[in-house]
Amino acid sequence: MASRQDVAGRDWPVAEPRPPWARRYRFEEGPAALVVDVLEVLDSQYGLYVWPCAVVLAQYLWAHRRSLPGKRVLEIGAGVSLPGVVAARCGAQVMLSDSEELTQCLQSCRSSCLLNCLPCVPVLGLTWGRVSPQLLSLAPIDIILGSDVFFDPKDFEDILTTIYFLLEKNPHAQFWTTYQVRSADWSIEALLYKWNLKSIHVPLHSFGADKEHLASSSMPGRHTIEMMIISLAQSEGTSLYSTLDFSTRTENPSRRSTYKSQPPSVGGGLLDLDRDLDLERDLETDEDFDLDLLADLDLEVERDRERVRDRDLDRL
Repeated sequence: MASRQDVAGRDWPVAEPRPPWARRYRFEEGPAALVVDVLEVLDSQYGLYVWPCAVVLAQYLWAHRRSLPGKRVLEIGAGVSLPGVVAARCGAQVMLSDSEELTQCLQSCRSSCLLNCLPCVPVLGLTWGRVSPQLLSLAPIDIILGSDVFFDPKDFEDILTTIYFLLEKNPHAQFWTTYQVRSADWSIEALLYKWNLKSIHVPLHSFGADKEHLASSSMPGRHTIEMMIISLAQSEGTSLYSTLDFSTRTENPSRRSTYKSQPPSVGGGLLDLDRDLDLERDLETDEDFDLDLLADLDLEVERDRERVRDRDLDRL
């Protein structure tokens, strides 16, 4: 039986030979290295093979591996689970999840764990937008992972509803997510406001992911990938137009976001940085900005949240 070492120097037994349809990823920094294998199946279910966003998120985890030991991590929409497996191999206490209706994706999670000698990682069926008994009984978490979950606009609110529920239960947790820019018309800014969430944009160059080839693979290639960290807003007065500066985020009672330093020069796809900055200037020159209208919107949003909670509790 062969073995390999993780970043903590622990030996992991590995069955040989490796299946020919497994894809290998090698993360390196100086003398430290981590090898992860994942099984892929060409299938109409998107979760059965690795997407470029997964490699970028896995690179972020590798770059922050020293902060992961002991952290409680949940990956949603995990599929082949590359980010979750990397987190587990770096010492995090990981749970993997995918839709309870996608049995092949759940099996893919288990297969990736077994291939990387992680037989004790729990695999859960969690469907976005549905408050299920498994969601209600989840143990406390510190980090939620999601790579390319913002794939279809019809799922955006269900995803953020689930994230909001998890962050309300774990107020200090964060949602680390990567997404591929597929349309300039897609945005989650209004939904972030609606569900009392805030976000920061994470530049890829800050963790060595601004390359076409990561982890000894051909991905992410020429795809435009972005990363953001979403967390629970500290008050109901969070701005709809969130400040996306990586280093700081400042809010004031007039709901105007402030850049302490120059924001990144590129647009953020789901989070359009250039549009936010233009709106910032507009708000600063508009002395008649209607705060009463926003107060009415807050009330309607709260009613919407209550209706969603009541509906899901009735289903239970």
